[in-house]
Amino acid sequence: MKKKKIFLYSAITLIALIFIFLVLRFQIPATQKRVVVFAVWLGAEIYLWYRVVTTFNFFKNYKQKKRWVKLVEILISILYWMPAFLIAISFLTLARNSIHEINTTVYLTVMGASVIQYIIKFIIVCILIACDIFYSFYIFLKRKKGGIAPRWRTALLKCALCIYLIGLGLMGYGMLFVSESFQVRETTLSTSDPDLQKNPLKIVLISDLHLATWRSQEPIQEVVNIINQLEPELLFITGDIVQFTSKELDPYMPILSQLKAQRGIYSVLGNHDYGTYARFDSEKERKADVERLVELQRKMGWTVLNNENVRIQRPGEERDWVIAGIEFYCPTKLFINAGDIDQTYEGIQPDDRVLLLSHSPAIWDTIKKRNLPAVLTVSGHTHGMQIGYYGEKHRWSPAKILYKYWGGLYENPNKKASYLYVNVGLASIGFPARLGVYPEITVITLQ
Repeated sequence: MKKKKIFLYSAITLIALIFIFLVLRFQIPATQKRVVVFAVWLGAEIYLWYRVVTTFNFFKNYKQKKRWVKLVEILISILYWMPAFLIAISFLTLARNSIHEINTTVYLTVMGASVIQYIIKFIIVCILIACDIFYSFYIFLKRKKGGIAPRWRTALLKCALCIYLIGLGLMGYGMLFVSESFQVRETTLSTSDPDLQKNPLKIVLISDLHLATWRSQEPIQEVVNIINQLEPELLFITGDIVQFTSKELDPYMPILSQLKAQRGIYSVLGNHDYGTYARFDSEKERKADVERLVELQRKMGWTVLNNENVRIQRPGEERDWVIAGIEFYCPTKLFINAGDIDQTYEGIQPDDRVLLLSHSPAIWDTIKKRNLPAVLTVSGHTHGMQIGYYGEKHRWSPAKILYKYWGGLYENPNKKASYLYVNVGLASIGFPARLGVYPEITVITLQ
């Protein structure tokens, strides 16, 4: 690559990164630490485009080319840069209006669709870079001059473009046919509790509604209908009710108010519920929005547990059940860390029967280490990264790289903290699609 082109591409990348950093810094404080991700994204975008242009001789000897060839090159160029253009427009809109004033559903759909194709592009870039490095070493070891053979390079890029098109097709399928195909997962947990053996306890668990991400209210109505048909004794909702602010809940309240559970609906806050993905004029305003979100849930009849616990008693049982809920718990403090274990367990005795709600499954290691009672801990947060294989006996997802507990049931036999169940969520965030990891409604029976 010529020095002038290297300088030009570097300058474009730097300007774009500065712009993105400024937008994130002032508009979405919770994501400002992810500028490195955008740096990698831009670098990969420019590298792949350079490979396409040089391999297929785009815009070279332009005047001598046939008209239809010129049109094809222009069309490909537009399609290639369209996602970047849409993201830029989205950021400009966000920079001007703030998240409170824009149509968040449209914003998230545009951003999510763009992210889908960028994930595929990034995989292709990794393959191409690895091949380039390998071939460069080959040239160096053989003491040969020149670059990669044109035929080999063209064939490799054509294969990469085929992967790109297949990936887009799969993601399109995941967006249209999987992201709203709710799956009811049932699991039965055995205990030594004689009360449960006589009268099993049925719990329904949902998580990560991210209400701003839905294109209509119909999916949420479907979720409500499914849950009510299951007739749960307890309904647990483990956070991320909203994506940005409490106003997202307003139009959904008539629907979510229809939820029913014999002994109550209990919820906790997730990282998105604290308003850190939106810009507020002051910290006081952000906290007021969090309080409003809690109040709206209580108006619907939900019990919101913010580092606290409540006791309930089932008919025919002498011992209470303790339902404890901790605020968002993040030991690494990557997100807001409002969870307080000591406050959550205040008044709880070592032999109490505790059901613990926590948005983040990271709490479970701490509970086990401190030998605190928790017959069952339920969480969400991970979404199972929305891609993977989630079968009855086997499951895999790249979420394993980020999360020790990413989805499904985890056991700790003969200990006070016996079980952890991680729900992979209802909504799709980041990219509006799912592949292999369906949106989940969990039925847990303790017996």
